[in-house]
Amino acid sequence: MVLFAAVTGNCMNKTSDKNTKLTFGTLGYLDISLKREIYEDLSAAYTGTFKIKNTVSNDLTTYTLKIPYKTTEIVLTESDTKPLTVKIKLLTKTNYELSIYHEDFISKFLKLFGVKEIEIGNKSFDKKYWIKSNDSGLTKKILKEDLINQMLTADFYSMIYKSKKESSELTTVVSRIVDLKTNYCNLIDLHQKLIDRLTYLRITTAGNNKQTQLHE
Repeated sequence: MVLFAAVTGNCMNKTSDKNTKLTFGTLGYLDISLKREIYEDLSAAYTGTFKIKNTVSNDLTTYTLKIPYKTTEIVLTESDTKPLTVKIKLLTKTNYELSIYHEDFISKFLKLFGVKEIEIGNKSFDKKYWIKSNDSGLTKKILKEDLINQMLTADFYSMIYKSKKESSELTTVVSRIVDLKTNYCNLIDLHQKLIDRLTYLRITTAGNNKQTQLHE
């Protein structure tokens, strides 16, 4: 039996959840300083590293949280003008690619012309997301019910796994209005489970820290 990560409860036990009441400014500006306490709590809960970067004029802020998991890192980044993004670098064991996007006008248009997508059998998920992969069998083994439920809760815009000769990268783009610690905990837990699932299926392996470290 394979045991997958289940730390959401521990994350939430650190502090109670709260709504940060985010509001958009002009030109899509969103003051993420309201999320600072959430990031500090997450850093403590997961023994991570939290960094704040400001522009020279101090008018824009970027938050980066690096969470160690196995021998790689789950890196969360967001700024006043860019959405929350999760990135993980891994080592390639199998040539595998996966793209999951929110259903939109373009994907619906492509369906009309017979462009096929992968359906996993969950009506809510299949209706919400457009799935492409070079291996539908592996994709269905990855997207089991436990991960599907967390993905639906995360409500991400896109999730892309790309493999190269030696290294692979998983990138997830999430909403700009994630404002509850519960949502961050679910997102982190989801990506820990994805690492475990990809490793178990021998698609990838978490490499050593030097090989998988993301550039600043």
